[in-house]
Amino acid sequence: MTTSVQRAMDQSVSEIMTTWPQTVRVFLRHGMHCVGCKVGPFHTIEDACLEYNLDEADFRRELEGAINEAPEARPA
Repeated sequence: MTTSVQRAMDQSVSEIMTTWPQTVRVFLRHGMHCVGCKVGPFHTIEDACLEYNLDEADFRRELEGAINEAPEARPA
């Protein structure tokens, strides 16, 4: 796991989507309404997976794949 991905996993879902916009499609593919949600700045990946009854390990792998597709993260 790269440093960028490790850092992502500790951020709120809003921070993840802002830093790596390509992750938005992962959230949407699962029917998650995290995009633009007022709770997004406070929800972790764990919180979101619990809320949507998703396997957290699988979801993290999908996010990692999306993050690794980008040449670089946007500056925070």
